[in-house]
Amino acid sequence: MITEPSGRLGWINRAILATSRRGAVVTGWVYLVMALLIALDVITRRFGFSTQLTDEVAVYGVAIASAWAMAHALIQKDHVRVEVLLVRLPRRVQAVLNLISVVVLTLLVVVLAARMWRTVLESAQYDMRAISFFRTPLVLPQLPWALGFSFFVLVCLVTVANAIIKVRRGRTEELADDLGPRAIASEVAESVHV
Repeated sequence: MITEPSGRLGWINRAILATSRRGAVVTGWVYLVMALLIALDVITRRFGFSTQLTDEVAVYGVAIASAWAMAHALIQKDHVRVEVLLVRLPRRVQAVLNLISVVVLTLLVVVLAARMWRTVLESAQYDMRAISFFRTPLVLPQLPWALGFSFFVLVCLVTVANAIIKVRRGRTEELADDLGPRAIASEVAESVHV
């Protein structure tokens, strides 16, 4: 996981953690603004007026915010996992299975990011616009969307690199903790402090 500030990838880890935190804060604000816009549009529709912008902005906002939030969720171990069997296996087996899952996730995310960038380039090349009243150039929302997913690719690649370094050093027990699910005790402590 991207928690170790020292070592060969220390500066990259620190930069990723800082970017991830900022991205999570911006994502929260995007969701808040979208909620306010939707509430405003619901209220104004009662009086026969609509901005006609809310639907379009909400779709773009969800896509962009979720792309940036995925990297933070991976770092914080907040992705949904089914670990009924995993936690019952020996620690070394857990470490290997978690490493395999992160490698597969990385491959999937790389393919998705490549497709996203192809979409962005096509939108820019053909000046594609939204089929809406505002005719928004699609490259405007697609660019931060693709950048967010590219950041997710970076987080995945650095997570795999950190894991491989730990495997080479024989620190599989630590790797099982880093890549595995959060401990029940830490989730309870986090819930109590919220």
